[in-house]
Amino acid sequence: MILRVIGGTLLGALVLMGWGYSYWDLILPPNTAFLDSPRQPALAEALRSHLPKAGTYFIPHDSEEDHLRRADGKDGKDGKGGVDREEDPHDTLVKQVKGTIAMIHFAPNGGNPLAPVTWIVSFVHFVLTTLMASLLLVFALPVLESYGRRAGFVFAVAAFGIVAFRFTDPAWYRLPWDYFLYVGLYLITGWLAAALVIAAIVRPRAE
Repeated sequence: MILRVIGGTLLGALVLMGWGYSYWDLILPPNTAFLDSPRQPALAEALRSHLPKAGTYFIPHDSEEDHLRRADGKDGKDGKGGVDREEDPHDTLVKQVKGTIAMIHFAPNGGNPLAPVTWIVSFVHFVLTTLMASLLLVFALPVLESYGRRAGFVFAVAAFGIVAFRFTDPAWYRLPWDYFLYVGLYLITGWLAAALVIAAIVRPRAE
């Protein structure tokens, strides 16, 4: 069974890697989900100027310093050095309703997406996910009598994770759905193919 788990893990990871190349580069290029921003060099320079370090930024967002300043009564909203306690809890919400919402994943030093380390890290990620799927399938084998049920089980586990976690940001932060649906479609179809492969290899000894 260990060899079957290893085989299902590696072949499943290779399927995901190959499908990713086909999907992103040949079948449905990402320009269907990524918008071209005008004046990209100027925008990149503005980000480097205004964002202090690499990380994920959400706009609008009250920093910890903002919360501490309000708690100390230094905002002066009530004209007396204090804070208008009735309006303060809703400041961020008002900014979201009336202003701009953005989530920025920021890497100021760049990076080569085609570098060998990128492919290695991506493949390791696929191996970890297909390994977990294969192990879950091993635990469920006693009640999965057929190939179709095994494949359906792996796919259902993957689909649950994709829907539960990949779609959290657009649902809660009111972000546009285009990119998330694009990536979700890639993951759903890729894991369907991986599930078919894993289910064929990770099977009861009797088969």
